[in-house]
Amino acid sequence: PSIFLFKPFAFLTSEVADTSNCPVIISGGVSSVDDIKKAKGLNKNIEGIIVGKAIYDGDIKLEELVKEIDA
Repeated sequence: PSIFLFKPFAFLTSEVADTSNCPVIISGGVSSVDDIKKAKGLNKNIEGIIVGKAIYDGDIKLEELVKEIDA
């Protein structure tokens, strides 16, 4: 499995976004809709999340993802 984003990497991703003051896109390690919910609140400079394998593997259902995006 991939390294999960919301272990030590959430803090680091937020730090990069703060330090660089540039838009950051999270890629890799997102394994659930809960991870996406957590990412939405991390930092204003985090502008996107690439979700691939979790959808392909069925860990995230598109219907759930759409509901979270609209929230």
